[in-house]
Amino acid sequence: MSIGKRILSKFPKFDLSKTEDRLKLIILVSGIILVFGSLTVGGIAYTMRSEFCSSCHEMLPEYRTWQASAHSNIGCVDCHIEPGVVNLMKDKVGAMVQVYKHVTSSYDSPIEYPVDHKGLMPNSQCLKCHSANRQYSPSGDIVVPHDRHTKKDVKCVQCHSGVAHGMVAEREASKASEIPFEQWTVAVGAQQMVPKFSRPRMDTCVRCHIERGQTTACTKCHSEMGVPSTHKDQAAWKVSHGVVARPDVKSCDKCHSYGFVEPIGEKKFTVGQYARANEFCLDCHTKRPSNHGNKEEETWVGTHKTVTKAKGMENCLACHDLRPGAKPAAEAKPTEGKAEAKKDDINRLIQSRSKEDMVNKVYCSQCHGKKFGT
Repeated sequence: MSIGKRILSKFPKFDLSKTEDRLKLIILVSGIILVFGSLTVGGIAYTMRSEFCSSCHEMLPEYRTWQASAHSNIGCVDCHIEPGVVNLMKDKVGAMVQVYKHVTSSYDSPIEYPVDHKGLMPNSQCLKCHSANRQYSPSGDIVVPHDRHTKKDVKCVQCHSGVAHGMVAEREASKASEIPFEQWTVAVGAQQMVPKFSRPRMDTCVRCHIERGQTTACTKCHSEMGVPSTHKDQAAWKVSHGVVARPDVKSCDKCHSYGFVEPIGEKKFTVGQYARANEFCLDCHTKRPSNHGNKEEETWVGTHKTVTKAKGMENCLACHDLRPGAKPAAEAKPTEGKAEAKKDDINRLIQSRSKEDMVNKVYCSQCHGKKFGT
């Protein structure tokens, strides 16, 4: 006797010609459906709890940052699953793939949650709680007509990308190689949700405005802030801005950080390094300055020593290198020989600029020789 027949032999036999047996069969089938239905509904309800997300260690970064966010009273599924039974079933089917990846340790690192076909969470998820009619930020200074943005199909998460998880995936802070999963506590999650990671960045706004051909005038977005007093005389400012920025170049970054391919964070930049790495500076720094005279006449060769002595050599390093292959350095002196930037991450930002011809091919060492390390 086959195994299948042995199993079937254990089940009671029903004579469907008898009313009593038909009732027994109906009760049995109904009971089986009820049990499996209850288990299914209970399982779905359990897996929709936010705490369930933390049961996979690779999801701890997202869970801990969510706990420290302003959305901690909103369930994960309220944002990550769109309304409707069909969307719920799609998510649960997709979750089986995630379970497989968890068991086989083949999950992506960092974890990136699948969103709509445009690659961004739809605004409809945010508008379940928030209004698109809001005009001002809580500070009262920033003017943000949200309704205009939504009409132009600007996604909420394009500006508020860090509101729930501090952009740990984008920053790759959730990779196990950065912080081991078992070390992700509530305190670590809070550290990753500080304002610079969780709040909208002005450089995001400015970059988007430039890409869409919109104004970047300060007064269009700030109700209480106009053009800085130092910037009003544009002719004078073009000459003096480098010297003014030397004591604290981070003051420039308050408005011009959008020129970087990634946030500079706590990196320490000199003026020369900042100008090399910031796309905003390229428009001017790739052109010959007016005080350099006519290129054909080469009058600058005879006068540059006087100007350099008056303004300092760091001005030169915004466009020139001491020698081929050198990196811009802080307060470089000829007697110091090699003047390399110390931070690899700063060098990487400088090298990632879009215009590779930014550095002028005239080097100090071409005339001054060994004085500059050649």
